[in-house]
Amino acid sequence: MKTLIKNIHILNPHQKPFLGSLLIENDKIKKIFKGDSRRSLYSAKAGYWNGKDFDKVIEGKGLHCFPGFIDLHCHLREPGFEDCETIESGSRAAAAGGFTTICCMPNTNPVNDHPQVTRLLQQKIKNSSVIKVFPIGAISEGLEGKRLAQIGLCVDEGIIAISDDGKCISSTSFMAKALAYSRQFDIPVVVHAEDPSLVYEYGIHTGRRASLLGLKGSPALAEEVIVARDIVLAERLKARLHIAHVTSWQSVEYIKHAKERGVKVTAEVCPHHLLLTEKATEDFNTLAKVAPPLRSEKHRAALRHALKTDVIDCIATDHAPWSEKYKDLPFVEAACGIAGFETAFSLSYELVQEGVLSLPKLISKLTVEPAKIFGLPKPEIKENSAADLVLVNLEQKYKIDTKNFLSKSKNTPFEGKSVKGKVKYTFCNGQLVYSDQ
Repeated sequence: MKTLIKNIHILNPHQKPFLGSLLIENDKIKKIFKGDSRRSLYSAKAGYWNGKDFDKVIEGKGLHCFPGFIDLHCHLREPGFEDCETIESGSRAAAAGGFTTICCMPNTNPVNDHPQVTRLLQQKIKNSSVIKVFPIGAISEGLEGKRLAQIGLCVDEGIIAISDDGKCISSTSFMAKALAYSRQFDIPVVVHAEDPSLVYEYGIHTGRRASLLGLKGSPALAEEVIVARDIVLAERLKARLHIAHVTSWQSVEYIKHAKERGVKVTAEVCPHHLLLTEKATEDFNTLAKVAPPLRSEKHRAALRHALKTDVIDCIATDHAPWSEKYKDLPFVEAACGIAGFETAFSLSYELVQEGVLSLPKLISKLTVEPAKIFGLPKPEIKENSAADLVLVNLEQKYKIDTKNFLSKSKNTPFEGKSVKGKVKYTFCNGQLVYSDQ
């Protein structure tokens, strides 16, 4: 199978973009032609220009080509919640968002805490996913924070990290045990930092907006004490710590100082925490209910600065699809989460338009940096590398419309929002897995 992509602006993170064309053969980038396609292709081999040598030719004029995006944090819901998402629907939604690699959290039913569950997931991924999916295992059995999961055996079956996501581990001694044990396998421990003993109601920030709604909410302190605790433990135990969906300015400060001391700590932030504040929860809007919650402008500004200055390493979606029956409930009862795959790039691209990040830095935060954290192959566009690519029209404006989502769930507070930057094609291992044409 040979595919030619012509006249695209090729951008690798940390390199200057250039105009060129790509020849994909099977699962690899076979050849990169620099410059105008008519001249460069004809000089390389007669017949390239007329397309006779290819199974597929894509005219990419006006498009930018990046390495495929990597998401370290998503929920595919299978097994157990297939009415909300499946591995197949989730992987197709991710491909529509430009992702070629995603890492799925363990809070399924059953929880991914046993090698048999990991093996089941790997088989489902092999049979139904259109992109690369890596499972994350649970830290504890049933995510209950009482007994360690069968981590070593799950590593043998392919998990690339362990996490408590969705259910913070409140026991300091248990978290210390988990961090110490993780060193045997050199895998990161991904933490959901939200001390349950300090949370009154999940999904809304303790502040003025919560007070107006008659709720007590979840204070930034609930995140901050866990971030501080786990950094201290990781530093003492020399373990790899990754802090999921950071939301607090104080957490940012703890992470910054820990990195300066050489602690093996990394962090991610989600597009919704970069763009929205607690105001989005007005009128008990459950579509804006997330855990940890949307916070005040002070916190949002700190997150943006931390991403710009590399205190926060990468952007992750925390794609958390829920069907209406889980969201169309009173605010306190509704599930937390946003379907994030298909809006992630266009929302994050607003940071470029606003001058917070350069385009190369944004792409790095979506590719190279997450790959480093989980030890994945470096994503780059070069000859003989995997043909994991996303083509984007940076100038195309559109309105987010959940009717067009490939995800089974439509839970987003960004419905109807005007954005810029449209994913047009996604290739994974040389296969066209998404086309907007």
